[in-house]
Amino acid sequence: MSIFINSAAQISTQNPLDDSFFAHAVECTQKYCRAVEADYRQFVSPGAARRMGPLLKRAVATTVTALGKTGIANPDAIICGTGLGCIENTEKFLTSMIENGETCMQPTLFINSTHNTIASQVATFLKCNGYNSTFAHLGISFESALMDAVMMLETGQIGNALVGAHDEMTPTYFKLFEKVDYWQAPHGECSVSFVIGNERTPDSLCRLLDVDLFHSSDIGQVLQRALRFLVKNGLEPSGIGLAVTGRNGDTRYDGSYDSLLAGLFPEGVAECRYKHVFGESFTAPAYGLLLGSLILFNGTVPETFLYGGKPSGGCDTILCINSFKSKDWSFILLGK
Repeated sequence: MSIFINSAAQISTQNPLDDSFFAHAVECTQKYCRAVEADYRQFVSPGAARRMGPLLKRAVATTVTALGKTGIANPDAIICGTGLGCIENTEKFLTSMIENGETCMQPTLFINSTHNTIASQVATFLKCNGYNSTFAHLGISFESALMDAVMMLETGQIGNALVGAHDEMTPTYFKLFEKVDYWQAPHGECSVSFVIGNERTPDSLCRLLDVDLFHSSDIGQVLQRALRFLVKNGLEPSGIGLAVTGRNGDTRYDGSYDSLLAGLFPEGVAECRYKHVFGESFTAPAYGLLLGSLILFNGTVPETFLYGGKPSGGCDTILCINSFKSKDWSFILLGK
């Protein structure tokens, strides 16, 4: 059964809700990069917007934009991945508890502070009563949500799904992450929505061939898993035209990508990276999937994202590889 990525929309450090970053990306030059907000008035009323935090507004805007490209008003499933959830509302609620002595609390902040608020708010906005789920698995939150959608599509439980990746980074959390040296890369925010399904449309970006998740700090085991993943899909390493990796410039962990690629592609492979443009976050791998999808759709590889040589031949198959602290690995295989 074929699965297609039929549309996508993003709000990030780049121009929101369009794909102009593909040709004119701006690299993150600071350690803390917040998202460029869209004009949300076309998506939510001023009254509703006052009760929504920035992340919820981003989720609604990317959802409506992605669904609008496909003509689907009500998806069969809404599945989100998030590492921190609505952390800004959580901070406001806890601060209010301290300042008000745990009295006169605003319930809205509490209601909108849980991780599954994002998926549920999107469902409420769309009036969608279908399958609704949230995955909060740190660095593989998005891939877990994507795998859930793929399994449901393969078993015929649904015909299409809205899969989202949403995370925000507040100044307070950035300071905490900096204090413990959590990431050496630029810290970013994430809001990406994909519409995937069994039906191909004239504007489908690419085919989603397979998804795999794996936990191991042994690069030899990771290499064997990657080889089995390709064989399962009838491919040899030589059949991969491009690798899109989660390389972020953190010297403690980037070496694992070098080791894996050297073992998997002894003759070399063209590589793209994306976290120098979008920043690092728990759901940043969604930008890798977005980049790979647009490369296959447009048939070109932007220079800004290249890390190493250009593809020597046709780029019909892309392997997206992400590692969370060299322990949690994800492989996403895309086809033209």
